[in-house]
Formats: sequence, C-alpha cells, structure tokens
Amino acid sequence: MPLVYDNASLTTSQFYGKGTSALIPVLIYAFFQTSFNEELFFRGFLGKRLIKRFGFAFGNTMQGVIFGSVHGMMLYSSAGLLKAVIITLLTGAIGVCMGYVCEKQAEGSLVPSWLMHGTFNTLSSFSVLFL
Repeated sequence: MPLVYDNASLTTSQFYGKGTSALIPVLIYAFFQTSFNEELFFRGFLGKRLIKRFGFAFGNTMQGVIFGSVHGMMLYSSAGLLKAVIITLLTGAIGVCMGYVCEKQAEGSLVPSWLMHGTFNTLSSFSVLFL
C-alpha cells in the first residue's frame, strides 16, 4: 500500500522525478501556494468563526474534520476509499492539532501552523523528487 501516487491529479506529481532541480519550486509550492492559503482559510477564517460560535473544543474539531475531509475527497479518485479514509483521518487529526497550536499556544497566530503545514507539504513533495 504505497503512500505516494504518480497521478497528475495530485499537486506533488508536478515534482515527480525532478530531483534537486525542483528544490526551490517545492519550497515555494509548500509554503506559499498551498500551506499559506489553507492556513488562512481553515485555521484563520473557518476555525476562528467555528470556535467563536461553538466554543474551542467543538469548533476546532469541526475545522479539523472539514480540513481532513477536503484532503480525503481530493485523493479519493487516485487513492481509493480505504486510503482516502486514512488520509482524511490523519489530516483531520493534524488539522485539530494545528488549530490547538494556533489558538492555545500561539495566541491566535497562524504562523506556527503555517510553518508546520509548509514542512509537511515540503516532506510530501520531497518524497517524489527522486523517484
């Protein structure tokens, strides 16, 4: 059950086999094209509104569930149901953790979760660079 897919529908597939020539593009993609925007939306816009309306525990859990679900749905066609469910659960849990970091550890700042998210995306992209 490989976790890497050579599928044109995956964003990281643009770096498949590119090696060291794609290091800078990977960093730009990982930190600015995806992570920054996703953190602004999920932890910044959505998370803060859900937390304000429903309290921290439920609001943060909901933004994590939505975050995970979006990632699972994006990968369903290429990964299949079982892998999509695993991806949904893992990314959802990561989203909940990043929401906790933002709200409880960083006084509402998105910078720590953005850096974590960018690091995860960088590692994901690195996994296909040398295939």
